[in-house]
Amino acid sequence: MSLAFEIISPERLILARSVDMAVVPGSEGDLGILPGHSPLITTLRRGLIELYEGSVIVDRFLISGGFVEAAGERCSVLADQITKVSEFNQAEINNLLARVQHDAETTDGTGEPVETT
Repeated sequence: MSLAFEIISPERLILARSVDMAVVPGSEGDLGILPGHSPLITTLRRGLIELYEGSVIVDRFLISGGFVEAAGERCSVLADQITKVSEFNQAEINNLLARVQHDAETTDGTGEPVETT
């Protein structure tokens, strides 16, 4: 049994394919979505979406946020902004890492500033 997975951006359908598992960056932590998943709708934080065939990651996408809906054998990601990881160049990767590190140091994981005393 496989999972019908799709990624939709505001502009277009980015991806529609069958996978064995998808890991998405939920607002409360990473979520592994397998076929037969209980119905779920939640927000996504900035992070990586990883798509698996067997135990092998076949695609990775960087998402800025959005929503995921999973139920049964279907999973849909509605992405604010999304880029396939293989399309990044080294300068973009370094810039992204700096932003993620800054966010990790200055926010609580939900985008809210960390209070310093």
